[in-house]
Amino acid sequence: MAHNHGGRVALVVAAITCLWRPTSASGAPVAYVSSTAGVTVIDRSANSVITTVPIGATTGLGLSPDGATLYAGTWDQQDRFAIVVLSTATNMVRESIAVEGMARWITVAPDGRHLWVEQSRQCSTQVDCVGTDAFRVIDAEDGRSVATLNYDGVPLFGPAVIAPGWGRAYAFTARSTIAVVDTASHTVVGEKLAICCLGPVLALHPDGRHVYALGNEFGGFIGIIDTEDDRDYAPIFFLLGQSFEQLDGQSDIAFTSDGTRAYLPGSLCRAGECSGMLFIVDTTGPQTIETIPLDHFPRRIALAPDDQVAHLANGDADSITVFDLVERRVATTIPLPALPEAVVLAGDATPTSPPTPTPTSPPTPTPTPRRAFTVSVCVPHATAGCGGVVEGGTVLLQPLNRTASGLDGFVFDNVPPGTYTLSHSPRCNPFGCRPPVRITVVDEDVFAQFQLVALDLCPGDCGLDGRVSIEDIIRCVSMAEGGPYECAACDPDSDGLVTIDEILRAVQRALTRCPSTE
Repeated sequence: MAHNHGGRVALVVAAITCLWRPTSASGAPVAYVSSTAGVTVIDRSANSVITTVPIGATTGLGLSPDGATLYAGTWDQQDRFAIVVLSTATNMVRESIAVEGMARWITVAPDGRHLWVEQSRQCSTQVDCVGTDAFRVIDAEDGRSVATLNYDGVPLFGPAVIAPGWGRAYAFTARSTIAVVDTASHTVVGEKLAICCLGPVLALHPDGRHVYALGNEFGGFIGIIDTEDDRDYAPIFFLLGQSFEQLDGQSDIAFTSDGTRAYLPGSLCRAGECSGMLFIVDTTGPQTIETIPLDHFPRRIALAPDDQVAHLANGDADSITVFDLVERRVATTIPLPALPEAVVLAGDATPTSPPTPTPTSPPTPTPTPRRAFTVSVCVPHATAGCGGVVEGGTVLLQPLNRTASGLDGFVFDNVPPGTYTLSHSPRCNPFGCRPPVRITVVDEDVFAQFQLVALDLCPGDCGLDGRVSIEDIIRCVSMAEGGPYECAACDPDSDGLVTIDEILRAVQRALTRCPSTE
């Protein structure tokens, strides 16, 4: 991949210079916002738009560690893709790096030398697409592609998170796991498992050691990777404790400078009504400590270094919401020329790059072995247990929301460590009902067995529906004459025999109904 030196870049820069002149006050802290209109520059002191740099449709933004250079992923009307390099001192285009797809995520390495870029093709219909999907490491000096990163032949995606003190970077895989990349060799060396459906964002905690992965299965959750721990899964916690009455989702994450709080833009739905929301998480817990409703649905967040103000890129309006984190209120809303995609802050006296930690133990150079286990489940038909007759049906594994169906056994593969609940459908048979089973997966395969719990049965109620039918009476008589034992309700004393007295009690309930329905 070659840098666009020479005539083409000169023409592009000249054209932009003629059309646009920077008007920002020298040294003022600014926010850069990407959209289909280009990059909009906002004076954060005055909360007003300075200008919009017309470089084409823009998505991903990345800021150099010294805050002097902004990288912006663009796509022009001639279907050409590039990473445009802007000076934050002048808001002028310096040069351009050609890429093969839209640069949606741009992470600048802590040394400022490499760009970790997720690029994607752009489609107007399912078949009318331009560009390619790829995840590349690019030399910021000469535009050369240093490495292309895949897992199982499929490109990584999302933002790269680099933990410099541990020599590791992290990005999402198509398997809904997190790839571990060695930053020296630019190769994938391991995988971190988590609950299904990760995305859309990874973020590095200010301690430089912990990586937070957002997930939006069962509402919202966070998986946390400890870069010093060699566990190959990310322990999770749910942000609100999900239910069908209350469902939330988050789309970005920003930490306070001391790392004790995380702010997550997103949404919260109750009884079918949804609203934009800002979630505040105590990272020392961790737990959700506050939810603040908003007029818009925010997608991206950038926090000022003093932790006083958040800039929220709205996903449902052409605007940026400036939120006062101290007074817990919207300070102002700044109109934009188009729907915002990303937002980064620049111009502060102190760069916002995280500190480089000193690891207490060196990272292992070998791939991290996978730790996922098999859960086998048995469903006994009667009280004899799994050594006797077993039943089919469907078993549900929560919170993974995975099901297994079969006739004589159920198996779940690739289950990460954690605590789960198994439930069986149908829940009851004529002999009783099966309560859910709680299991904990630690470091080995698990065998689980449902227990059949006898009910306080209404005599003769073989269908467990609160009534005794003629068919139920005939079944009881058949059992009394030595037929198959197939209805526990015909034998209320559970002695294995159906007597005349028990048949008479069933007939009485056929005439008077069961107590639960009387």
